[in-house]
Amino acid sequence: MKTEHKIFAALAVLVVLGGLLFWQHSSAKAQKEAHSESAEKPTLALNPEDIPKVSKLEFDNAEKKEKIVLEKAEGGWNITSPIQAKANAKEVDDLVKSLEKLKIVDQIDRGTATYAEYDVADGKGIHFVAYKGNDKAMDATFGKSGGRGQTVRVTGRDGVFTVSKDEYKSILFGKDSKGWRDKLVLELKDTDVASIDVENPNGKYTFTRDGDNWKGAFEKNPNAPKKDEKKPEGDKKAEGDKKAEGDKKAEGDKKKPEGDKKAEGDKKAEGDKKPEGDKKEEPAASSGWEKFDGKTVETLLGAFKKLNAHDFADAADTVESTGLGDAAKEGGVITFKLKSGDEIKILIGRKQKGTARFAKKGDGDLIFVLAGYQADWITAEPSKFEKKEKKDAPPAGDGHDHGGDDEDLDLPMEE
Repeated sequence: MKTEHKIFAALAVLVVLGGLLFWQHSSAKAQKEAHSESAEKPTLALNPEDIPKVSKLEFDNAEKKEKIVLEKAEGGWNITSPIQAKANAKEVDDLVKSLEKLKIVDQIDRGTATYAEYDVADGKGIHFVAYKGNDKAMDATFGKSGGRGQTVRVTGRDGVFTVSKDEYKSILFGKDSKGWRDKLVLELKDTDVASIDVENPNGKYTFTRDGDNWKGAFEKNPNAPKKDEKKPEGDKKAEGDKKAEGDKKAEGDKKKPEGDKKAEGDKKAEGDKKPEGDKKEEPAASSGWEKFDGKTVETLLGAFKKLNAHDFADAADTVESTGLGDAAKEGGVITFKLKSGDEIKILIGRKQKGTARFAKKGDGDLIFVLAGYQADWITAEPSKFEKKEKKDAPPAGDGHDHGGDDEDLDLPMEE
């Protein structure tokens, strides 16, 4: 073999050996980096087999200044701090199941210097702990949320990390204690209801099932507040002032007999209006409630079939302060009498916010808040249970454009 051939062969061997060495080095470096990166990212998510074993959850929310403790019991989940109440089991289960997907996806900082910046320092954010029996299954503090994800600090490890915002259930982790409460107050099957009694400051209503329809009777409270009469009185006063001014003017322009006729006409008109107002305001149970509409009772039942609390009273609220001690005068009482002979009673008191009112079940101590549209059925005036009068359609030729061809327009005639 010639010398130059030997040289080329040796160079080729060197190139192959160099390539092998480079590949081995790169592979080792990649493995080292992957191992290092894996070692730097702590484990956060729970294993699937640990999900059913979660027995206790703690949320220490710095913003709300409230520590919430949820504990699993035989009947589901309960709130044990800061209040004692039944928790919404479905929402708690949804959060527990999500812990399987809370995996670290990125690292923002390896040290502790930025803890305050990302709200994961002690006393910041939401410190969350999940227990399996007496052992901690997850211990982390969730801070700010940004473009890189939801920031998190894992207790026992330095560094700020992120989890996916899609997997972090912020609406659940950020709840206050009232938000975790089971809001279901009452489940009622409408076909089981035989009759309904409603008592409020306006009077007493009795609705009795009559086959597929309802019968209704109303007994007016003689001391009922005259809400409907206040406005007419004001209107009458205004009308009286205008009338007086008109009479003065008329006295100067017209003869007295004409003024007397006008007064007689006004009196007659007032006499005609008064019976109509009386009939609407106080239907007579003895002669039947002519304007009563049984379909309104079905609508009432629909509002109470699955009754959820709109909110809950604060710790400082009492039966006396909320008006529930004298509900019939402050708000009202509705009693559902079932075919089985059982009765379910809901009391409502004073307003909490807007049209929502404080409420409680007749046999319970829990004070909750009833939404306005439901409370309105208990505080209702008779007109709410009456047929609505249909407005007459406008007569033809009322001045409105009813459509039509151009030929129908009123055009000037040619001479």
